[in-house]
Amino acid sequence: MKKIFISTALIMTVSAGTALSIYASNNYGEGKTDLSSSPAIHREISTDKEMKITDVDNPNNPYVTASVELSEEDIRSGQESLDSIINPFGTFNKVAKKDSSISEEETVDNLDDVTADTKQILHYGNYFVKSDS
Repeated sequence: MKKIFISTALIMTVSAGTALSIYASNNYGEGKTDLSSSPAIHREISTDKEMKITDVDNPNNPYVTASVELSEEDIRSGQESLDSIINPFGTFNKVAKKDSSISEEETVDNLDDVTADTKQILHYGNYFVKSDS
């Protein structure tokens, strides 16, 4: 029993000593510093993370992709396929045809001209009527 205990203690001591020497040579040899205790490296790492999000001119930024050039046909088809228009003055839902009960003064053909009194919008050949809710 004594031999097993001494053998086990000897193996554990040699293993611990080997592990410590490997750790020390990898982290402190050849002018390397311990990353966990270096404040200069911590600032550099956190700055790098912040720059990835905000640096839109950096071509290596994983959060920003290259811009896509849309054709006139893509823009037109996107505008024509709208089901509703939501703006600060309310929600305007697409209808099949112009609502004749709404006057010309309450109808606009430019989204920049929408006001609180607007009840109908003509947008790319489609009519949108203001919902009650």
